[in-house]
Amino acid sequence: LDLGVTAPALAATSRRGYDRVVLWVRHRTNLLSPRPDDELTATSARIQIPDLRAGTWQVTWWDSSAARSQVSKTIDHPGGMLSLETPKVLRHTAAWLERLN
Repeated sequence: LDLGVTAPALAATSRRGYDRVVLWVRHRTNLLSPRPDDELTATSARIQIPDLRAGTWQVTWWDSSAARSQVSKTIDHPGGMLSLETPKVLRHTAAWLERLN
């Protein structure tokens, strides 16, 4: 069914608390594709997280299929909207953000 509406390749679901944010990012086309991984194309996107507290945040991206961390970095955030670049996502990934101070 084609409704003529385009949607981004990636979609994100999140939960947040006072000093933590958890993201699950899925590739809309590839997530449940029966095709082998080497036949699929990964993509990245920029996720907007509104009203994030100011401080130093540790961001860890996880390979949710293999249950291991991929990339971890520290961000000094002035507060407000955080624009976060995802790694390349083939099927799905997760991120854990934790405020350090």
